[in-house]
Amino acid sequence: MSVLAGISITIDFDYSCIDERLTKKYLSDLAQSNARDIYGSEVKCYVELSEGSVKANLLIVGSIYAAICGYGSFRSGIDYIIKDAKLIKALFASQLIRKGMHEEDIIDLRRIHSAPDKIRRVILAIERLESNIGKLSPEAVKAELHKIHTSVRNMSHALDDRDYELFVSSLKEEYVPVDRRLPESKMNQKLFARDEDTRFILPTVLGKQG
Repeated sequence: MSVLAGISITIDFDYSCIDERLTKKYLSDLAQSNARDIYGSEVKCYVELSEGSVKANLLIVGSIYAAICGYGSFRSGIDYIIKDAKLIKALFASQLIRKGMHEEDIIDLRRIHSAPDKIRRVILAIERLESNIGKLSPEAVKAELHKIHTSVRNMSHALDDRDYELFVSSLKEEYVPVDRRLPESKMNQKLFARDEDTRFILPTVLGKQG
């Protein structure tokens, strides 16, 4: 599975007052419900919490292949997945607020750039090269192609096997490195690399029991 979307949120709440397991489940269930409505049932959500204020990174993983099957082209499908990721972030925040969190208690909320964003960067690099190729020297074209080939190889670390092959098959032959690195049968990546309830409701819903 590939990372389709991610949310980073920091809440103004004392970390020592929450139950970590229940908090992870609460946030995961909320984000996963929105993601399933948009991407379909075959998605999962992973949550990482950090101490201090309550800071959470949520990653939605699923199949790019399945997510774009209803769109006309691979490029348009990637654009829609990114738009959907922005919508998931907005829905997640609005649901937290509807459940009682004060909006001002959300210190920071941002979208984590994920696999579709990386794919889009490669596509944009190709489009820039094609639009400027008549203005570039052969050496400059060669240098840009090398960068694109490197990016295509590196995508094997961000995508599962089927998604990677779908991505590669969408490219013109000249943008696919001959020695492209085939993805491993299992993703070997650290999921959490990079980058709403009231104060008194949160401990009740998410806090330590007993």
